[in-house]
Amino acid sequence: MDDRSQIKIPKRVIDALIRFRVPGEQMQVLLYIVSQTLGRDKNRAAISLSQFQKATGINKRNVLIAVDGLVEKNLIDAIKDNGSAKTYRLNKNYSSWNPMSKKTLSKKTTPLSKKTLSKKTTPLSKKTTPTTESTRTDQGDFASGIGGSIGKIIDLHNKEKQN
Repeated sequence: MDDRSQIKIPKRVIDALIRFRVPGEQMQVLLYIVSQTLGRDKNRAAISLSQFQKATGINKRNVLIAVDGLVEKNLIDAIKDNGSAKTYRLNKNYSSWNPMSKKTLSKKTTPLSKKTLSKKTTPLSKKTTPTTESTRTDQGDFASGIGGSIGKIIDLHNKEKQN
């Protein structure tokens, strides 16, 4: 492709996209739709899954997931034509776009409270040496579920240490 080739995208579209959070693969699919429509002075474009895959490097299943996400956010319209490829267009009614909920955004970054941390952690200054008995208790159902073989190995190991 020629480095001098350009596509024209209206500033209002760019401004709307800058203010709206779109996850990775959805953004790739959206940018491809924008390049195939507005970038070519067209309102809509018929795009096949294989075209999306070739342009973005995203597998077909994830392209479908990304398209569904964009439709759910009301960023694009996906219109099933009689042909094999759907027709896509950017929804230019920017006020109707549905942003990702804060709940969705915060799932990965929920901070732990001090109360939660104090229950799950033990101070570093407390050093304990595991015994056969405490190790068996720590292993719990897992050790008994495999015939207690871990407990037997620990017993043998501890006996060898004592000798």
